[in-house]
Amino acid sequence: MKRLTNRAVSFAVIVALLVSMIVPFSAMAAGGSLMKVKGYSTAAATPTPVTSETVNISVEIDNIDDAQISSIYYEIENVTTSPGSPVENKSNKGMKTGPYEVTFNSVKLSAGTNKITFTMGDVTKISSQPAYLTFTPTTNITDLKFNDVPIDDGQMYPKDPTQTAYVITGKSPNATTVQGYLLGQANPITAFRSNNGDFTFIPNRNTDFNMQAGDNIFKVVASNNTNTYNTTKKFIFNNGKPFLFNGALDTGSGKQKLVNDPFPQLNQTTANLTGKMKVDLAPGSSTVTQYVYADITVVGGSPATQRVYFSGTTPAPLTEIPAESTSTYKVFDLGSIPLTLPTNRNQTLIVTFYTGSGLVGQAPQQTFTFNYFDPAAPYVTKVTKDLGTDPVTTQPVEVALNQNGDNEISELPSTFYIYTTGVDPAGNVKAFIGGDTTGIAATYVGPDGTQQKWKVQVNGIRDGRAIMSIVPNGITNGKLDFPLVITSTPYIIPVNFYNNMVIKNAALETPYCTPGTGGTPCLQAKIMNLPEAEYANVEVSVNGYVTKLVAGDFRDTNAKSTFMLDVSKADTRWLPNDNKDLLNEGRNTVKINLRLNGAVVTTVQYEIFKFTLPTPAFVGDILPSPLEKFTKAQTPDKYATNANSVSFVGNFVNADSIKMTVRKKDALGNPVVTFDARDSGTGWNYPAAPANGQQNYLNSVGTGAINTASIPLPFTGDVVFEFMVSNKTGITETRSITISREPVPYRVIEPILVRSGKDDVATINGNFVDIKLEAENADSVSFGKDANILSKIDPSDNKPYFYYRYENLKAGRNTISFTVNRGKDSSKGSFVVNNVNTAVEGAQMLMPLQNKYKLFEGELELSFPTNTKLMRNEPTATNQYLTGDRKLLFGLANVKDGRVNKAYNTDYSATFFLQEPTGKFRPASKLFWINGGAVGQDDYLDKDKLKEALTGSGRDPYNIDVNNANVRFYQKNNENDLKNSFVPTKRGELTLKYDDSIRQDSWKYVTVYQMDIYEDYRGMTTLAWKNIGGEVDPKKNTITVPIDHFGYFQVMYMYDSFNDITSHEWGRDTLDTLYSKGFMLNKLQSLFVPNESITRGEFATLLVKAFDLPLQYSGNLTFSDVQKFASTNPLYDYKYIETAARVGIARGNAGGRFKPDEAITRQDAAVMIARAAELKVNSDSNKSLDSLQKQFTDAKDIDIYALPAVEAVYKAKFIEGIENVLLSGQKKKTYRFDPLQNFTRVQAAAVMERILKQQKKFPK
Repeated sequence: MKRLTNRAVSFAVIVALLVSMIVPFSAMAAGGSLMKVKGYSTAAATPTPVTSETVNISVEIDNIDDAQISSIYYEIENVTTSPGSPVENKSNKGMKTGPYEVTFNSVKLSAGTNKITFTMGDVTKISSQPAYLTFTPTTNITDLKFNDVPIDDGQMYPKDPTQTAYVITGKSPNATTVQGYLLGQANPITAFRSNNGDFTFIPNRNTDFNMQAGDNIFKVVASNNTNTYNTTKKFIFNNGKPFLFNGALDTGSGKQKLVNDPFPQLNQTTANLTGKMKVDLAPGSSTVTQYVYADITVVGGSPATQRVYFSGTTPAPLTEIPAESTSTYKVFDLGSIPLTLPTNRNQTLIVTFYTGSGLVGQAPQQTFTFNYFDPAAPYVTKVTKDLGTDPVTTQPVEVALNQNGDNEISELPSTFYIYTTGVDPAGNVKAFIGGDTTGIAATYVGPDGTQQKWKVQVNGIRDGRAIMSIVPNGITNGKLDFPLVITSTPYIIPVNFYNNMVIKNAALETPYCTPGTGGTPCLQAKIMNLPEAEYANVEVSVNGYVTKLVAGDFRDTNAKSTFMLDVSKADTRWLPNDNKDLLNEGRNTVKINLRLNGAVVTTVQYEIFKFTLPTPAFVGDILPSPLEKFTKAQTPDKYATNANSVSFVGNFVNADSIKMTVRKKDALGNPVVTFDARDSGTGWNYPAAPANGQQNYLNSVGTGAINTASIPLPFTGDVVFEFMVSNKTGITETRSITISREPVPYRVIEPILVRSGKDDVATINGNFVDIKLEAENADSVSFGKDANILSKIDPSDNKPYFYYRYENLKAGRNTISFTVNRGKDSSKGSFVVNNVNTAVEGAQMLMPLQNKYKLFEGELELSFPTNTKLMRNEPTATNQYLTGDRKLLFGLANVKDGRVNKAYNTDYSATFFLQEPTGKFRPASKLFWINGGAVGQDDYLDKDKLKEALTGSGRDPYNIDVNNANVRFYQKNNENDLKNSFVPTKRGELTLKYDDSIRQDSWKYVTVYQMDIYEDYRGMTTLAWKNIGGEVDPKKNTITVPIDHFGYFQVMYMYDSFNDITSHEWGRDTLDTLYSKGFMLNKLQSLFVPNESITRGEFATLLVKAFDLPLQYSGNLTFSDVQKFASTNPLYDYKYIETAARVGIARGNAGGRFKPDEAITRQDAAVMIARAAELKVNSDSNKSLDSLQKQFTDAKDIDIYALPAVEAVYKAKFIEGIENVLLSGQKKKTYRFDPLQNFTRVQAAAVMERILKQQKKFPK
């Protein structure tokens, strides 16, 4: 019985399974497939043509539940190249995109016709009808952008001048290679490509793609095995430095651009240079440029160099073009600079910009090249391509070929015109292409001014690259070569439509054809490179309606390749032919397939948008800003806040006008209504004569964006804001928002507080905190026992705030209490400040003036002599503001932007000033900031300013004074700023710790940099890094340096030297040491030049530095040829020469001249050393001669005035003799002094090293 029961159950299960299978099989038998491909052809004879290598395919499903979707896969068979060999793909899973739809993304095709079948199941399979897609890998280039901004010809990029990394991106589907050609660079650059067709070029990363400042011409060529496409962009590259752009050579008969395709050609040796110069503003200034002048040099020209200025009055500076200037740079009109050229065919023009600030670094420079040709000799001057005939002038339309960039020939045959000089009409001009040695003879057309014009037709050339050489009269000296890129791929040129065309006015903007058929919409386009026999196979699709061109579509007998296709209704020529409108409201897709021999070779697609019936509407919500200050209430479109003002952001579309109404109540409860209204008819501008009650609320509405001004809120109560948009037909949409104000007694703006348990806590790293408190309608705020603090207006937002500096904080938690006073009422408040007191970036200490400091865990030590005060940095002034009650500010700053207080936003302009100028030093310590503050010359006239001057404190480098505009450290760079700084009355001694990993023997490469305002070698006031040297203790890894003013300080390590130092046979270490410590400078940009003579000026400067003599240079100067603002040689400094004169080291020649640029002899160097070292010299010259004759074979050649000094410096072991050449049979070495020979820079360095070692400033 049990066995019978089991059999019955088994039979029932089998029957149930069979029944479950009957439904789907019967559905399939009835023709209702469970899976059906959407959007693509299922007929093998008419496959869907596509040009994208990957497609998204949607499949309609029925009677398939979600659990079965993952078992659906597809197989692809290329019936063109691999018939009968389908390939399964089970890894690319479909995603459910609708109740009855599954979509497979990125289905990859191969060239040819692809048969795609979707299948579900393994044992029992259910399959869809196959879809047939013919993939043709055509290429094109779209979406060219520079740092995500579309590239337009003649525009300047990057748009954001702070950007220093650059990318050029675009799209080129189906391309296997994308290459770029930058005019002036011979080799192409290959782009980085992604699978979706995006490509990326990275300019200025290496020499392969180095954009030049100013004008650039860039061509992009995309190709695969069968197609090539290219585009060219002309743009201006802004590299953050000054440059010439739109430069041109004006010969009187016309202008030729310096950067141009074709190459500039001149037939005369005189021309005028025109153009524009972009010069960056000095950071923090809206008027002063970083660079002062530019030199324009013609190599071999006469004169070789001419100078133009950007500021000053004499000589007159260039004229600014305000319309092209911005907040970061100025644009100047170069005017007309006369040039005289040499007679070389290859010409070079160099433009160099100078700051005039004395900063060491490579001056920005541009180099341009062009050609000169002799009109009397046979030359090819240019070659142009014939683009057709101008119907008005009946003259050929020509475009010049480029010698240095690719010239694309996209149709054959092509006609070229050749222009020559010095070629008789009976002569011969030939074009040689590729390896052709016969050449194609050109036909003489006739004279063209003073030149001869020839015509040559080129045909039968294979696709690819070739050089076309144009040779006149067989003379190769007069030839020109042009690189050609020959492509003959069929393509379309639309005439009356374009991609992303928008039709808003049906009557005026709908495309029509000429000649046409009345008011019928019509698409007009020209077919290129396609045989006429294939015109009947051109397929046009409009929104899925398909037709082929017929003879009647080619209506213009004078333009046989131009078709005109009516696109009104889907009549009988279209499939399907349901007589519906072809162009509809919204997006319209036009697709054109070009065929050769039955295969699609080119597919183009255009999107046409038709918006003739716009409805005004808000896009998304209109939101209060800043949104974090507003809490959304339960009632729709209502917010609660304690903020005292509000602005709104939002978007709208299809509106011709907008109105904003504000409804609130005054202090007496009376309603107050104000509004603002704008419309497109007035350009969305605020009216010159606003209506009664109209306020300027709407800042930006022209682009459809709502961005209102900040609108004050009453102290308490509700305000209703109403927005209404309308179109010209009167259709409107309205939104209302209510803001309910619930004020708080105060808000701590600074420092930033974070809730921690029951306390509001600010974490700082210093012994003081600056407090900024907002207390609306308050009379005063008191902190502890201090008197009531009154509010001050912050100019950044024109609102009152209460400011207070709380000093003497201990390490750890500090509770700060205060009282807000409003009339008779008061509100108490408090918060906690946690001083972490750690020596990391951002740490700061405010300290009273004292003799010794040891701060930041011992990384900084500073000492002053007893009774040191602070004073204004103008010793000769009547009011010196001597004080011992001011405080110094010490801080650890950010090495990139100089910030100490992290509450300030970073300023990228600061980075320019903080960069190490030589490229040879790297930081070896933290960046320290020391500041005593500043005082104006006449501050004593104001009681409050005088009090601040005598009892105030140093400032943060990013200081913002609420009574003045923002004052950053790099904005203090003029003579008044120098004089207004507080400095110590006595020289201090600063000791800094440096990197422990630096070895003891490397002390010679360690120095201290200081950044502050100072007079440079010319007497110009500047802000820059200055190498101030220092005495190193290698065992403690510290360096000590005297200072007489404050600023930024940082220990630096010299990691790179000069080639002529590292290769010097005996002076390498000495020269490195003297350079690294700032005693000596390099003479040329990339060379130190150690073996050249040292000048009198440089040697005097070197002695004052070596003996650490305080500078004395105020008042009248000693020498007539060493004056302030007169020097152009950075190797010596007028202040040091004047000091040398006043202390008796340096003396002048006849006429009170020092002759600083003359070389100094060895005997004169000895005299100056003896004076500087205060050596004891022999009063008897004869005795000195007797002594020296025992040492030097040429002692008698030493002038009598120098004998005692030479003897003294020799005995002090400062200067040694020069070994003589041993004669035959001579064994004992002898030495000479060479008194009249010039003292070399390396010899001077060796002497200074001995002096510094004797002074124990250098380890021995």
